[in-house]
Amino acid sequence: MSFCLNGYACAACGGFPEGGCRWAVYGDGLLSFNQCTERIAVVDFSKKVGKSLTAKQLEPTKIYDSLDRASDKGPLRPAQESILADWHASRRADRDLVVKLQTGQGKTLIGLLMLQSKLNEGRGPAAFLCADRFLVQQTQKQAREFGFKNIVDEPDSEEFSSGRSILINTVDKLFNGISRFGTRAQSVDVGTILLDDAHACADSIRQAFTISLPRGHDCYTAILDLFIDDLEVQGPGTLADIKNGNFDAFLPIPYWSWKEKVADVTRFLARKTDDNKIKFPWALIKDELPECQCVISGFGLEIAPRLPLLEVFGSYWRAKHRIFMSATITNDAFLVKGLNIAPKAISQPLTYSAEKWYGEKMILIPSSADEGLTRDRIVDHFAKPGARRTGGVVALTPSFKAQSNWAARGAEAVDRNTINSGIQRLYNRDFVKTLALANKYDGIDLPDDTCRILIIDSKPFSEGLLDRYQDSCRPLSESTLLKEARTIEQGIGRGVRGQRDYCVVVLIGASLIRAMRTGQSKLNFSEMTHKQIEIGIAIADLARDEIAEGVDPLSALDSLVKQCLTRDEGWKSFYSQEMESVAVNPTQPALLDMFAAELTAEHAYRDGEPERAIEELQKLIDKFIPADSKDDRGWYVQDMARYKHAVSATEANLLQIKAHKMNHSLMRPQSGMVIEQLKVHQKRVEEVRSWLKSFESNEAMMLAAEEITTKLSFGTQADKFEDGVHQLGIALGFSSQRPDKDWRSGPDNLWALRDGHYLLIECKSEVDLGREAIYKTETGQMNNACAWFKQNYPAAVAKKVMIIPSKQLGEGAGFTESVQIMRRPNLKRLTTSFKAFCSEFKQLDLHSLSDSKIQQILEQHRLAIDNILNDYYEEPLNP
Repeated sequence: MSFCLNGYACAACGGFPEGGCRWAVYGDGLLSFNQCTERIAVVDFSKKVGKSLTAKQLEPTKIYDSLDRASDKGPLRPAQESILADWHASRRADRDLVVKLQTGQGKTLIGLLMLQSKLNEGRGPAAFLCADRFLVQQTQKQAREFGFKNIVDEPDSEEFSSGRSILINTVDKLFNGISRFGTRAQSVDVGTILLDDAHACADSIRQAFTISLPRGHDCYTAILDLFIDDLEVQGPGTLADIKNGNFDAFLPIPYWSWKEKVADVTRFLARKTDDNKIKFPWALIKDELPECQCVISGFGLEIAPRLPLLEVFGSYWRAKHRIFMSATITNDAFLVKGLNIAPKAISQPLTYSAEKWYGEKMILIPSSADEGLTRDRIVDHFAKPGARRTGGVVALTPSFKAQSNWAARGAEAVDRNTINSGIQRLYNRDFVKTLALANKYDGIDLPDDTCRILIIDSKPFSEGLLDRYQDSCRPLSESTLLKEARTIEQGIGRGVRGQRDYCVVVLIGASLIRAMRTGQSKLNFSEMTHKQIEIGIAIADLARDEIAEGVDPLSALDSLVKQCLTRDEGWKSFYSQEMESVAVNPTQPALLDMFAAELTAEHAYRDGEPERAIEELQKLIDKFIPADSKDDRGWYVQDMARYKHAVSATEANLLQIKAHKMNHSLMRPQSGMVIEQLKVHQKRVEEVRSWLKSFESNEAMMLAAEEITTKLSFGTQADKFEDGVHQLGIALGFSSQRPDKDWRSGPDNLWALRDGHYLLIECKSEVDLGREAIYKTETGQMNNACAWFKQNYPAAVAKKVMIIPSKQLGEGAGFTESVQIMRRPNLKRLTTSFKAFCSEFKQLDLHSLSDSKIQQILEQHRLAIDNILNDYYEEPLNP
């Protein structure tokens, strides 16, 4: 029997409807509770135990003790108790608070208890926001299991707005153009807002301000047509690729051209605000379009402000308290710009001082054990379905193209629409198919048996056009490398989600291995990840010894995997012993001051003070950017030019000339640019020696050689292939340049072989291997490259080469000068010769090589200049 609010039961129906209704339903009519005749005795226990029953508890640990949690939910863990006690005692008044704790230590429960404490304090409403819907469902499930009954998911709920319940939803529920939280002055007031996995949330928030349009969209076509002449100046060859729909071809629209024509862009977009691709971000950036940036490619375009306009969302911007959850190993410096967090909060996070290493990761680098364990061979091995698997196998790829390699070999490839069902399959213990995820390095939990083998396939790269442009301009900047390290560490952490969890992590792809281990681009990982990689290298050495004794390489790899998965006691003891030496401290927020300075400069510019913005950037350059980091210096000088453009277009152009001289990947100035001729600087053998000595070890040199040759295969993305040709030229002792990338005109690659003699190269790496003919447009590009060379090197001689699978000229195709073809067999011969050349130095002292020795090895492997000029080409066949 249930009762009315006054303790009465309905004599007629014996019940009381849910929801607090004052009428009882009886048959077809309504019976007033005034007609209830039977009084039911209800004990008021509060009178028995005193008024303290109704006092709301603020201390999180005591709140937890009062929850009616599931029977399998025991006491708080030491890390949770410590964090909550520190917060309650000394940090609960902080406006911005970063909580750093290892994955699997219960950050979700910590966050829920903090929010409940704030509600009890009368500091509501309170919102717990996750990066995606999958995490929302997990958080809601945990909340109910721990006994939080006051959970809602909509901001217009009276339970939320009155501060009685915690809202749990995705971050884009708040951060979107037609947010139900409201925007600007109409924003819902929120007392405490918590962002779980703050970095993933920051990425999602940035997308809320980005208009992304695919090729073929009316506005894409209109904007491309509007800026066609401006883009022609920036790069005629790249523009041709954009027109042809090339995914890798992209150009930024110059800031001066954008401001001049932004009214037309506004008009195009305003006509399409019923389109969801435009409607949501339009409401946020429509009045900020003049200061937005736009990058256009053969597949689409992106328009976005340089900083997220977070002040639009008053619920976040004016929140009394903001809590940000982050992993111990993650560098949070990026959040100062992405979420406008106070730098002090980032440098002084709330942490668990007694934290130790957690989980078990057997990191394997197959290519270090045996060179025959290439990426393709590992993909073949792990992509095949396995009926007898006892745990999930998951591959993280950097792109959908790489993901398709896995799908072609039997893996299940999922996208944003099918990812939840794919992950649920693993939770349902269906492990037969490998799950291949593209560019999904965070935001998913794969604990225990859902993922026992995790393959990180190749180095991740940015999918967004704006990020791809910045990364292409600053590939070796600390900022870019830090972002790559963060992404890789997030990926590695997907398969281990608790203290007792374990997983084998397999790393493949030459660029990834080299970036993780050696060279200028060595990534800045946490101490724990560094140690796990060291353990992996030691394992690879042991496997190499077995392979040398005749064990099949794949069998040796499988044996190592099995030792982890079958819980070999020797392996477990070895891992624990090695990891005990690691001091687990929260990653220091490297580059925090630099990012804060960037934020200060951009805010000064937005506040109408361009000269102060320029001063702030100059201070940044002087304080943080080394003199030899010309790419980074040029990047900031280009921003200074953009600021100066608001004052003087002429002075801005002078700054843009200066920026482009430092970094040829930046925008070409409107006028005054002079192409610098590529020249031979010293004897070739001295250049080869300089390249060899640039590596800290022979192994690092071999990894660099492997990365170069991996790039030099048909099917590789054009930019990567051309970079491979560029790096090969440097390794072989030639001055090397990428004119089309550096100057936005000319050939893809140019090598200075000796004084007055050059190798001019046009690359067509993405051409289908089965294609029979060279197209007219392709010979046209080569003819333009030859004309560019004649104009800029009038007294020089060049060998002209096109790297393409076919040597047959198609209808209408023809060369205006003598051109030879490098097809797949010849390209393979060249890369094989180069690898054999590098192998000669594996056991030699790289710092004590004589000229004669280097020259001898060059000639031995057919890499002398005469060989480079004559040995690797064929004549084209006329139609």
